[in-house]
Amino acid sequence: SELGAIGLMNTDASMIDCIVYGPQCNDISEGRSPNGGTTRGFFTTPTPGSPNPSLFIANGTQVLINEVLAYNVTRTEPDGRTPDWVELFNPSTNTIVLTDMSLTDSTALPRRFIFPAGVALAPGAYLVVRFDSGAPVSATNAGFGIKQSGGALYLYDKLANGGSLLSAVTYGVQAADFSIGRVPNGSTN
Repeated sequence: SELGAIGLMNTDASMIDCIVYGPQCNDISEGRSPNGGTTRGFFTTPTPGSPNPSLFIANGTQVLINEVLAYNVTRTEPDGRTPDWVELFNPSTNTIVLTDMSLTDSTALPRRFIFPAGVALAPGAYLVVRFDSGAPVSATNAGFGIKQSGGALYLYDKLANGGSLLSAVTYGVQAADFSIGRVPNGSTN
């Protein structure tokens, strides 16, 4: 049998916590969601050292990373800049307040860009967030760039909701002016 157990013991050898686990798959982690909760699940995006992914959608709402352009050459903003960008999508029928949610390119820094107060996404709406290291951080500019050579982007929930991972996209080397995204919008494809 491919069973195992991991225990956390006190200095007097009394058990603080223990998890018994079954067969494991490559690159799939198992953990508690929300962090410290009693519900356990499997995560296709392991997050060592940062909040675990959310297994459940709070109140039937969840924002998704819907599209990523990591190598922008020609889409010029009104300020003349050509920043990389990420499109968020709200597939629900409820307005979702993004305040205190965060975007990052590293699970080691889950709160690299934190949405300020007052940012919300209407039902079925999209929000484009610039990733421009040469422009000031704002409600729609993360203040850092994303890698055209490949990487990942992560959207984390509010700390009040456990700071769990809501959505993630990993990508390889990008061609100029070609984005990657979900088809149809909000899907898993």
